[in-house]
Amino acid sequence: MLRCPDGMSKIKELHPTGSKNAYTIQDLDAELICMTMVHSLGEEYSHFASSLMLLKSLDKLKSLDKSELQAEFLAEESQCRRRPE
Repeated sequence: MLRCPDGMSKIKELHPTGSKNAYTIQDLDAELICMTMVHSLGEEYSHFASSLMLLKSLDKLKSLDKSELQAEFLAEESQCRRRPE
C-alpha cells in the first residue's frame, strides 16, 4: 500500500502538460484500451509486447493509439505466419 502514492505521483509526472496538450479522460480511455490489448496477449507474445513498449519509449510509435497498435498486431501476426515452427 505504501507504493501506491509513489506510483501515482510517477504516473502524474508522465502526463502531458500545458494548455495545448491537456490530458483528458478521452486520452486516458484510449491509452487504457491499448494497454488492455497488449496485456491480453498470451505468454508467447511477451517479446512482442516488450518491443511495443520499447517503440513507444523511443517515440517510434507516436502514442498508444488503437489504430497504430492494431497495425502492429497485424504485422506481428503476418511475421509469425511466415516463420517456420
